[in-house]
Amino acid sequence: MTLAETNLGSILGTVRYMSPEQARGAPVDKRTDIWSLGVVLYEMVTGHAPFTGDTPGEVMTSILEKEPPPLTSYIAHTPAELQQIISKTLRKEREERYQSAHELLEALQSLRRSMEFKAALERSTEAPSWLRWTRSPIASVLVLLVAALALALPFYWHRNRTPSSIPEKSIAVLPFENFSDNKENSYFAAGIQDDVLTSLAQIHDLKVISRTSVMAYQKPGGRNMREISQALGVANVLEGSVRRTGNRVLVNVQLIDARNDRHIWAERYDRAVADSIGLQGELAAEIAKVLQAKLDPEEKASLGTKPTNNPEAYVALSPSSRA
Repeated sequence: MTLAETNLGSILGTVRYMSPEQARGAPVDKRTDIWSLGVVLYEMVTGHAPFTGDTPGEVMTSILEKEPPPLTSYIAHTPAELQQIISKTLRKEREERYQSAHELLEALQSLRRSMEFKAALERSTEAPSWLRWTRSPIASVLVLLVAALALALPFYWHRNRTPSSIPEKSIAVLPFENFSDNKENSYFAAGIQDDVLTSLAQIHDLKVISRTSVMAYQKPGGRNMREISQALGVANVLEGSVRRTGNRVLVNVQLIDARNDRHIWAERYDRAVADSIGLQGELAAEIAKVLQAKLDPEEKASLGTKPTNNPEAYVALSPSSRA
């Protein structure tokens, strides 16, 4: 094979994953990735490329003007649901494709469940002719393929999420560290984190990640802010630590632009436990100001409301105490 032939093969290999909008030189978005995944899925199932040609120009013409051969051209007993999924990923107009990786994932999971049900039905009854395809090695390959894609797709999407797709006014409040001499005071740190998160969630102009999602980052060591940004889909992360000694509490917080690991804002609060009641509203208001989130009058009033005027009752309201 000559160098020219090698280069041509490399170019053809790249062009065949190109979406119609890329071929036209139009802007791309996440639905462009859906197209590329559809090409990969088609090739894995059939062993053939959906759009072909001897030159890059011919491949692009095929992408823009032709429909790929149906799966049954290569595999006789292909599930109609799989054909529908792949066809939808390869629609010429991006508005007609799956609009998100989550939609595609749900379709793949639904197909996997359907195939597993049909296989179970065949084992328990005399299978009609339309179910006999499940006995073939192809069916087993398809089940494994769909399962693998269903598991891999969320990671693919997080890895390929562009910074522009992450809302600017989005935040995750990570679990606060407990620096108290008495490690049993960890519930107090958890309570402050939970209160700050709850207060921020009341601000409609902010996207706030749930407490359940952030608990995966309980241990502060080795936190990678860029990975957290991609995994949770947030632009900003709030980290904090709490040290309680006797009737005093020291709270350190820092707001980070997780996309580039840049510190935006930090504050230190040294107060009596009794005076720390309402701190979560103060923190939330300050964070909203830094992120330029709009607060309506009701939200401002809510942030200024203390959960209780009784310090002992406040401690009792921590998540650990309620559990």
